[in-house]
Formats: sequence, C-alpha cells, structure tokens
Amino acid sequence: MERVDDMDSRISYTPANAWFLGGVSEEYNSTTHGSQSILAEMSFQFNGTSITVYGTITHRADIPSPVDVFALDDSLPVRFAPTVQAGVAQRHVRMFFSPPLKDGLHTLIMRRTVDKSESWIDYIDYTPSAATLASGEGLSSSSSSPLPSSTTNQSNSNDAQLKSLSPGALAGIIVACVILLLGILILLFLFLKRRKARVGRVAGPSGA
Repeated sequence: MERVDDMDSRISYTPANAWFLGGVSEEYNSTTHGSQSILAEMSFQFNGTSITVYGTITHRADIPSPVDVFALDDSLPVRFAPTVQAGVAQRHVRMFFSPPLKDGLHTLIMRRTVDKSESWIDYIDYTPSAATLASGEGLSSSSSSPLPSSTTNQSNSNDAQLKSLSPGALAGIIVACVILLLGILILLFLFLKRRKARVGRVAGPSGA
C-alpha cells in the first residue's frame, strides 16, 4: 500500500482558485486541501489494484453539508454525503474506496455538488501495480552490482603504478631478468655437458 499526501503533485486540483490549503497536526503531514466551490474537482491517476480516499469532515453547522461524487474510470459515480456534527471535526474519514480492480492504469475523479459546503482531502492510499513493484525491485538489484566498473578501476590503478616506476628501477628489473636467464642457460649447459661426459665414460669400456 502506498500513501499519497494531499500536497503530492500527482493529485490534480482544478480550477486552482477553487481550492485552498488547510491542515492541523492531527491530519496526515498536517496538511489538507479544501474547497467550498461547486466547480472544484480533484483527480488522481495511478497504476494499481485498489484505491481509498481519506479526508476531514467540517464541524461547521452554519454551512450546507457536503455531497461529493467519486467516479473511477467508467464505473457508476459513488456519492459521499457525510453527517456533519456541530463543533466536532471528523478526521481520517474514508470518503471513497474501490472494489478490487484489474491491475493497470486507473483514473479517479471527485466532483463537488453542493456549493458553499466544505470538502477536505487529506490523503490517498492505493495498492501499486504488480508491474510497478517488479520494476522497482529490478532497479534496486541492478544498482547494487557495479562490479565491472570496480574491476576496471583496479586494473587502471595497477597500470598507473607500473607507469610511475623510475627509469632506474625499470633498468634494474631488466638487468635482473637478463642475469636470471643467463644463469638458467649456464645451468642447462653444465647439465648437458655432464650428461654427455657420463655417456662417454659408459660407452668407452664396452668398445675395448
């Protein structure tokens, strides 16, 4: 379940001059969007399988009671007509909830039907699409494995260390390699010479 605050830019309030900001500490994030205009509409588009809208019911008895209509996609509109309790503000009131929906893109629109009444939107809860969740998991897994980059950096670091050796050090390494190679060749030559002499001694008496 994902919660969307009334201040979230994904929620559209039209016309802009028909809505005003409110909020107290008891409300989610201490903010609400309110309207007294019959022209006001709220809309929210989402990818998911369910949605619920929560708001605040005014405690003013000197104005008409609100009646709001919620329309989800092409379904029949649903009326919300709460009972106003004078002097008592009702918060976190469920204004609309959907049945289980087919996973996909949906649009919810709220329209006001009683002028000079007050409607307050606090937040929206919705269940994200399975495809959206899978996409989020893929991003997190792919971002956690930058191994090729690390290996390349290590290789570049080793190359830089080799390039930083002085000419004298390089010459010393070359001389040492040449001496080692000469030593191996001398040992091989002595080994072959001793082997040849041994074969000669063995062959001498047998020919007499």
